[in-house]
Amino acid sequence: MTARRWYLLGLGTSAATLVILALLPLHQNAVPFLMTVVFISQVAGTLIVLPVGGLMAHTVAESAKGRAAGWYQAGNLGGNGIGGGVGVWLASHFSKEIAGSGLALAMLASAAAIYFACDVRIVSTETLGERMRILWRDILSMVRSAIPLFTIVLVCSPIGAGAMNNLWSAVAPDWKRHQIRLR
Repeated sequence: MTARRWYLLGLGTSAATLVILALLPLHQNAVPFLMTVVFISQVAGTLIVLPVGGLMAHTVAESAKGRAAGWYQAGNLGGNGIGGGVGVWLASHFSKEIAGSGLALAMLASAAAIYFACDVRIVSTETLGERMRILWRDILSMVRSAIPLFTIVLVCSPIGAGAMNNLWSAVAPDWKRHQIRLR
């Protein structure tokens, strides 16, 4: 499948699970179904972000990738904040059903943007076994190096998972100076 199709599959599934969650009565006997729908929604969310990253990697010029990634992160953060705020406002002023349905419609409306991006089919020449060996080699190289290992531990710690989002903008100037020195 192409990146665009993966994105649309993830987006459609995310919107559908959001509507299901909004319509689901919140009773103790619905917990297993609720957990299943939430799991599916999170997998679908991954199917949204991964194709967008692939499209950016394969269609954005090298000189513009940093700016594109910054706008992607700004949109992600802004979308979470605005979407969450709108969802809370709709749920508190109307109902959770209207909130979920409204947000699902907004998600589906955003699918129009994907038609402005060139579609790519990412083809790999390696077998699955070769890809897994490359992945394992990369993981081992990260674990054997002090700075990547420290970063992994920091990000995976309970406080680090949420706090790291606030750290990136603080280290950006130093990161840029470091990148300039490497050139």
